[in-house]
Amino acid sequence: MLECRIDGLVRHEASTVGVSRRTPNLAREPRDALAFDGKGSVGACPVSPTALFAAMAALRTAQIAGAIDWITRATVDYANTRVQFGKPIGKFQAVQHSIAVLAEHAAAASAAADMAADGFADECNALTIAAAKTYASEAAGVAAGLAHQVHGAIGFSQAFGLHHRTRRLWSWRDEYGNEAHWAAHLGGHLAGRQRDDLWNEITRL
Repeated sequence: MLECRIDGLVRHEASTVGVSRRTPNLAREPRDALAFDGKGSVGACPVSPTALFAAMAALRTAQIAGAIDWITRATVDYANTRVQFGKPIGKFQAVQHSIAVLAEHAAAASAAADMAADGFADECNALTIAAAKTYASEAAGVAAGLAHQVHGAIGFSQAFGLHHRTRRLWSWRDEYGNEAHWAAHLGGHLAGRQRDDLWNEITRL
């Protein structure tokens, strides 16, 4: 079980929280903008917005990895059963290449999720999470595109399950910092390091 020692959460009564916007994301998941009156009761430790943002980015990284794993397995199954020109499309070299690249991103996203979990457990280490979320967000877009290329038009049909995952990938890649946000955060930190410390800092991540 992961334990994130961010400086405690704030509890608010429902009546003290205002909802200023109710807008679903691309996957039709509810995303509300909340406003607090500042009178909530604080738990054992205070929470910092930076740590909470990083914690949520770590959780999104894990979700992205799970979704990429699902679409990879679904794409392999589809390619092995969909017959075109007398043989499964998975026998065609171009399709095999796409699936191989998809599998690479799935494996790397899984490693990124492990990295994010380590950062989450390490008092929500923003640098570790930044490196993990940067890759996961980038992989989300690539993996979703490859899966839809292999599936063709059926991947977008309402009755088929693929788009339920890829819509979430496209949404989650931007939530709690997209790859550009976290790359800038990570790059800004590394740019401020001394020359002799830079390599150790990079390899530590």
